[in-house]
Amino acid sequence: MELTQQKYKETEAGLIPEDWTLEKIEDFASITTGGSDTQDRVKDGEYPFYVRSNTIERINKYSFDGEAILTSGDGVGVGKIFHYVTGKFDYHQRVYNLFNYRQDVYGKYLFFQFSTNFYKKVMSMTAKSSVDSVRREMIADMKIPLPPTLEEQKAIAAALSDVDELISNLNQLITKKKAIKQGAMQQLLTPPNKGGKRLAGFTEDWDFRTIGELCKTFTKQTGFDYSNHIKPTLINKKQTDYLPFIQNKDFNGHKVNFDTDYYIPQDVAVRFPMILLNERCLMISISGSIGKVGIFNNKEIAFIGGAVSVGKFINPLYLDWVMNYLHSEAGQNMMLKDVKAGSHQNLILDDIRKMKIPMPKIEEQNAVCQILSDINEDIDKLETKKAKYQVIKQGMMQELLTGKIRLV
Repeated sequence: MELTQQKYKETEAGLIPEDWTLEKIEDFASITTGGSDTQDRVKDGEYPFYVRSNTIERINKYSFDGEAILTSGDGVGVGKIFHYVTGKFDYHQRVYNLFNYRQDVYGKYLFFQFSTNFYKKVMSMTAKSSVDSVRREMIADMKIPLPPTLEEQKAIAAALSDVDELISNLNQLITKKKAIKQGAMQQLLTPPNKGGKRLAGFTEDWDFRTIGELCKTFTKQTGFDYSNHIKPTLINKKQTDYLPFIQNKDFNGHKVNFDTDYYIPQDVAVRFPMILLNERCLMISISGSIGKVGIFNNKEIAFIGGAVSVGKFINPLYLDWVMNYLHSEAGQNMMLKDVKAGSHQNLILDDIRKMKIPMPKIEEQNAVCQILSDINEDIDKLETKKAKYQVIKQGMMQELLTGKIRLV
């Protein structure tokens, strides 16, 4: 292969190869919206129905047959983009359809360019009302870099599609592993007299213990302490002698995020020893995003946020079993059945304290938890691999969609 010096030109989209063009979408594609509303959907309809939430439902008629790029005009689907290669479907009246591409424009290439440029070119101009919204002219005026030949466009699209396929395959493996985990939890965390499956070698009866019986303390912040002592001291950038302020979005299972939104002075935090995270303990989200369960593994000291309860166990060896049980379908159902409704959903501490946890002997707990831990480890490895491919894809898009790397 002979290396040649690539020449670039400055455009509104930045530097692109000299032989590329920068053109408005309206100059090489048609743009329209659908004619149906969500009331037209049919549960078991014959055709796909693309709706504003960026989900595909069903309908008994179709208004389009062919290749299309679809994106929602407002609501939660704004910014989400879908490529239909071919086929009959219908779409919502606030969904935009890009179709009827000029002969020198390859649809899949346009999809990748549209996806990567949408936020930069459109979301920054989004009209603000009660929800984000996109006007037709915003899409029509978007300028897309176009290689001179279909061959090059197809080569770029193929390279990015290959990475998408790898990510999709990993997603399928992750979904399968999570289903296996749910099945294992259903079998191994259910008491034997309720139809649960026992591991070989274990025959002793299970006991039942309440959360309150297992904990030496189970509590949360008080509103008074937060307003008068905690809130005035919080900062949003970590400094020496400040502790992470763990909120309900910062934990799940054994994963705890210490790079938090807020930090509290250590000399203030130690005044509240029952909600100071200074030992291995159980965390349960009790307000807003309720029912999340995690274990603080004491890798470093931290402090709990107001929407989280903290259980410090008499015997910390039981923590993994209890956390796994509360993550199971039975545990979630038990937790959420007494949800108190208000401006936000809330769990009441006394209700949690009274929850009964089925408890085998510690040896059986450890054996079951090890199986679940091994599955979690497999899922984590797949998630890490997927994240690496996603980073690779972003780098490829940056290089290929700007012509910094030429494939033909």
